[in-house]
Amino acid sequence: MNEITIGFSRPKGGFQPFSWLIRLAYWSPFSHAYVQFDIPKVDTVIFQASGTKINLISEKNFNEKEFIYKEFTLPISSKKKMEVIKFAVAQLGKPYNLKGILGMAIVRVGQLLGKKWNSPFNYNGSSAFCSEIVANILEKYEDIDMGNVSDDSPQAVYAILEKVNCELILKQNKQPKK
Repeated sequence: MNEITIGFSRPKGGFQPFSWLIRLAYWSPFSHAYVQFDIPKVDTVIFQASGTKINLISEKNFNEKEFIYKEFTLPISSKKKMEVIKFAVAQLGKPYNLKGILGMAIVRVGQLLGKKWNSPFNYNGSSAFCSEIVANILEKYEDIDMGNVSDDSPQAVYAILEKVNCELILKQNKQPKK
C-alpha cells in the first residue's frame, strides 16, 4: 500500500502578510496546507498553491522555507496515488485563487459572528488556494467528506483529518527560533 501525506505549515520568516492574517484570524500556529507524495524514480515533492501559482517543490527546498506544524499520513492504493499525481500535474501553473481567499475570509467572519456563511466564490478548478486543492484531493481520492471545499481553511482541513482519526505523524513540535 502507498501513502500520501497531508501537511500543515507556516513560513519560517520574512514578510508573509497572508500567513500572518490567516494565523491571526484562526488563532492558529499554521497557515498553509499541502500534499506530499513520492514520485517513483524521481523524488519526494510537495504539491501546493502558494505565491501566485499552483506548483510542485522538492521536499528539501520546502523544508528550508517552511516550518512544518503537523502531518497526517494516509494509505492510498497505487492506482489512486497515480491519479493524485496526474491531478497534481494537471493543476501546475494554474493561478492562486485570490478571490477564494476573500471567500474564506467571509466564511471566517460569519463563524466569528455565529453565522453559517458559504464562500460566494466556489472552487471551479481553474484556480485554487492551498486548502482547496488539499480538500479536493481528500474528497476525490480518499473519500473523505470535506463539505464545501471553497469554505475549507487549512484549519478546517486539519480538524476534519483529526476527526477521521488518520495516523498522525509529528515531524516537529517546537517553535522556530526567532
